[in-house]
Amino acid sequence: MSQAELETYFETAALPAGPVRLNAATVIQDPAHFVKVHLFSLKFNPPPKIADPLLYRLEQLYNIIEQETAS
Repeated sequence: MSQAELETYFETAALPAGPVRLNAATVIQDPAHFVKVHLFSLKFNPPPKIADPLLYRLEQLYNIIEQETAS
């Protein structure tokens, strides 16, 4: 997904309230804060070595939310 698509999605997405496990090594304690900080950081057009992990983690959260709503 593109940065613009993720921004649009997270503007209206119902975020989980509690901790969310992205993978074996990453747990998001506050998903709303996580999204806010990641999107804010991307607004400054960081180099790919910074932007790519931010986008990847946002995509992981997107996939988790979509899987939960599909269930």
